Amino acid sequence: MDKHWCFKKARWDVFRDKFEASSEDWVVPRYWTADTIEYQCKSFYKDLEMALSASCPRITPSLGGPPRPPKWLTTELAAQRTQVRVAYKQARETMEDLWTAYRDLRRVYKRSIANAKKAQWTKFTSDVSNLEGMAKLARSLLKDKDACMGLMSSGQQKTSPDEAVGLLFDIFFPGCKNSQPDPIPIKPLAQDSELDTEVISEHKVKQTLDSFGPLKAAGPDGLKPIALQAMGPKSRCRLTYLYRASLTLGYIPKVWRKARVVFIPKVGKKHYTQ
Repeated sequence: MDKHWCFKKARWDVFRDKFEASSEDWVVPRYWTADTIEYQCKSFYKDLEMALSASCPRITPSLGGPPRPPKWLTTELAAQRTQVRVAYKQARETMEDLWTAYRDLRRVYKRSIANAKKAQWTKFTSDVSNLEGMAKLARSLLKDKDACMGLMSSGQQKTSPDEAVGLLFDIFFPGCKNSQPDPIPIKPLAQDSELDTEVISEHKVKQTLDSFGPLKAAGPDGLKPIALQAMGPKSRCRLTYLYRASLTLGYIPKVWRKARVVFIPKVGKKHYTQ
C-alpha cells in the first residue's frame, strides 16, 4: 500500500522555512509563455515536495481492526475450504497417495471462489443507486491502479478513459459531440499588467487558500490545502505569478488538469438532453 503524507504530524514551521529558503533566489521571468508556465509549475511543486519531505512524515494508512471476511465467502465456500485444508494435511502427513484427491478438491474450490466473486461483484455494481454506493465503488476501484469501471458496449469492455467517456456521452447525452475548443495562440507575456495585479493579488491568493478546510481531501498529487496555507510570502508570490500567467495566457499547466471524476447519474433518469 502506498504511503501518504501525514499532515497532522507535520512540522509546519520547518516546512515554511525550507520552502522559503528554496524560493529565496527565485526570479520572476521577464516573459511568460506556455513553456515558462510548465517549467515554473514543475519547479514550484518540486520545491514544495522537498520541503514536505523534510517536515512531514509518510505513513501507511491503517485499515483499522482485524480484517473482515469478504462478502463472497459463503458458508458453503467455508466448508469447501476446510475440506481442502484437511485433504492437504492428510496428503502431506500420510504415506498414501492422496494428492490427486487434494488437487481435485482444490480445483473445485478455486472455481467456486471465482464464481462467488463474480456474482458478488455483479450484485454490488447493480445495487449502486446513491452517493454512498458510488463512494464504495470508487474506493474499491482505486485500490487497484489497473482496475477499470467495466463499462460494456456491444459485448466489449471499455478499458481506456477515452472509450469510457465516449460511452457515457452516448448513453446520457445522445447526439452531443465531445469537441475540443480551438487552441488559444500563446504569445510572450510581459511581466505584469494592471488587470492581473488587480484580479490576482497575493492577498487574494492567501485569502482564497485560507478559505478551504485545512485537511480536505487531496487530489491526485496527494496535497491537502494545509500545505499551501502554510507557505510563506516568497513561496506564495511564486504561486501568484503562476495564476496570473495562466489567466492572461489562457493556458493551464498539465499538472492542474489532473483530477478524479466520478460520473454519478441520477436514479431513474436515462439521459440529460431534456
